[in-house]
Amino acid sequence: TGSSINLAGTASGSGNITYSWSPSTGLSSTTIANPTATLSANQTYTLTASANGCSATSTVALTVANPPSAPSVSGTTICNNQTATLTSSSSGNTIIWYSNSNGTGQLGTGNSFTTPTLTSNSTYYVGASLGSSNSQFVVNSLASSGSFSTDHNSYTGDDRGGIAVTQQYYYYVGDNNTVRYNMPGLSNPVSYTRRDGIFSDISGSGTLYTLWNSSSNSTPVGTCASFTVNAVRSLNADCSLGSTTIPTSQSFTMGTCNTAAIFSGHGCVILFTGTGGNPANTYFKVSLPSGTVTNLGTYTLTAQGAENWARWGIAEFDGTNHRVVYRASGGQTISRLNLSNGAVSTVQSFSNLSDMACITYAPWYNRWYWHHEGSSQFGSGSEKAGYCNGTHTITTASTSTCVSAVTPVTVTVTSPAQPTVANASICSGQTTSIAPSGGSSFAFYSNSNLTGFLALGTSYTSPALTANTTYYVTTTQGSTGYPNGAGGTFNYSSGASNSQIAQAACESVYGVGQCNTGQCGSFTYWKATAHVSCDCNKAPGQYEFIYSNNGYTQVGQDYGGAATSVAGQQLFTRVKASSGCNSNSWNLAQ
Repeated sequence: TGSSINLAGTASGSGNITYSWSPSTGLSSTTIANPTATLSANQTYTLTASANGCSATSTVALTVANPPSAPSVSGTTICNNQTATLTSSSSGNTIIWYSNSNGTGQLGTGNSFTTPTLTSNSTYYVGASLGSSNSQFVVNSLASSGSFSTDHNSYTGDDRGGIAVTQQYYYYVGDNNTVRYNMPGLSNPVSYTRRDGIFSDISGSGTLYTLWNSSSNSTPVGTCASFTVNAVRSLNADCSLGSTTIPTSQSFTMGTCNTAAIFSGHGCVILFTGTGGNPANTYFKVSLPSGTVTNLGTYTLTAQGAENWARWGIAEFDGTNHRVVYRASGGQTISRLNLSNGAVSTVQSFSNLSDMACITYAPWYNRWYWHHEGSSQFGSGSEKAGYCNGTHTITTASTSTCVSAVTPVTVTVTSPAQPTVANASICSGQTTSIAPSGGSSFAFYSNSNLTGFLALGTSYTSPALTANTTYYVTTTQGSTGYPNGAGGTFNYSSGASNSQIAQAACESVYGVGQCNTGQCGSFTYWKATAHVSCDCNKAPGQYEFIYSNNGYTQVGQDYGGAATSVAGQQLFTRVKASSGCNSNSWNLAQ
C-alpha cells in the first residue's frame, strides 16, 4: 500500500513511437514508456503504442498488498551474564530482528533470536516482511586485532580440517575427534565424534550441519575420498546426527585429496567440487533450509590446503554476486573470489598465517575464527584454535517491499541479592542445617567455582562431618533454569530427589524419555539410553549425570583417573573427554 513501481513499456518499429497509458490513476505520466505508478489498490493498465498510423496494445495488472501486522513478542527476564531466546511468528511472512527502532540494525531472520550474553537491560525490535526473503551477507574486514588462541591438540589429535561456528559453540575437526569450545571466548573444550563434512548456517543463532548421502546414510570420511552430496543433515550440539535431513534439489560429487572446499554462509552453504569432482571445479550454492541447489559456475580455486579432503571458508552474497572468502595459497592473505566473473581480490594481508586453511565467521560477535598448526603471528602451539576481530554487513532483501512496523521487546537483566548465612559449630559426627536468608530459593555447592552442586531449596542439611567444611550458597531466581553441564539449562520441582534432578538434566540434553540409569564403580548416573555404560569404548562427547557417589574422589576414577576432584560431591555432570580408559577419560562439565 502506498508503494511505487516503475512500469517498463517497450515497443519496436520504425518512425516516431508514441505511448498512451490508460487509466491515468496513480501514474506520473500517461505519455511516456516508463511512468511511475503509486497505488493504494489493485489496478490494471492498458498501454497503447502508435507509429505510422498503426497501433498495438498490451495490459499489465498490478496487485497491491497490505503490509503485515506488527508481530507480537513477549519480553523475558534473565539473570546477569545469561542469554535469552526471543520468539515471534507471522504466518507466511519473514520475521526480522533489529537492534534499533528504525529497522536498520538488522540482527537476523527467523522465528527465534538468541541474544548475546547480557549484563544490562536490552531492547530489541522485531518486524515482519511480506513473503520470503533473500539474505545478503558480506564480510567487510578481517583484522589481526583482538586475537586469542588456545591449543586443542589433547582434544583432537593432529589437525585434519573442518570448522564451524554457531552462536553457542566453535567446532574444529582433528584426526581423532572434533573439539567443541564455548563461544565466544573458546572456553570449556570437549571432544566429540569426528565429522569430516561439518559446516554451519550462520543465520539466526546458527545451525550445525554435515554433508550427507541419503542413499548410503553416510557422511564424508577420510582425507582422500570423494563424496556424492544429495542431502545435508543436522548435527546436535554434541556432534551426534540430528533428526533433520534436507534433500538437495541436485546431487553432485565433491573431489578427493584436498581439492574440494566448503564455505559456510548466511542461509546457505557454497560447495566447490574440486578437480576430482563431478562436475569438476564447479561451485554449488545450497540454500538452507530449503535444500535448493544453484550452479554458480566453474572457476579455479587457489586456496591453502588442509590435511583433510577439503578446505573451509566463508560464503558471501551482496544481492548481485556470490563470492567465497578463503586463505589463499602461496602467501599470507585472505582472498575473495567473485563467482560472477572469476575476479580475485584481497580481503586482508597478514604477516604470518602459518598453515591456516580453515576459517569461518561469527556475525554475533564480529569475529572471524580459524585454526592453524605451529607458529603464526597470533601465537604458537601444536594445534591452535583462535579468533580475531572482524566486521560485516547483513541485509535481508525481501521479495516484497511491504514491511510491518516493528515491535519492541525488552530483556530484563536482574542480579539476585547476595544471600546471608551464619556459620555453625557442631560436634564431630553431627550434621547441620544451613538456612540462608535474602531470597526465596537457594542453590548449595561444595566449592567456590559452583561446579559441585549439592541441592536446591530453602535449606541444606550436611552429611555427618568429622572436619571443618565450607559450603557455598547462591540465590536463585524464578525458573530461569540451572546449568546442565552441556551448555543448556533445566528445571525441576521443589523437593526432587538427586536422581530426579539428574534425570531432568539428562533429558534437557537428550530429550524426554531418552535417558536411563547406569552405574560404574561408585558412581550411579543418568545417561542417554542409546549410550553404553561403564565401557572403555564409550565415545568422547557423551555426558553422564551423576546423582550418587559412594566414595570416589576423582571425576574419572572408574575409568582410570582424571584428577579433577569430586570428593564429597553427589550431583555433577561429567563428559567423556577421550577414547578408551585412561587418566584423561573424563572432564567435569561446567
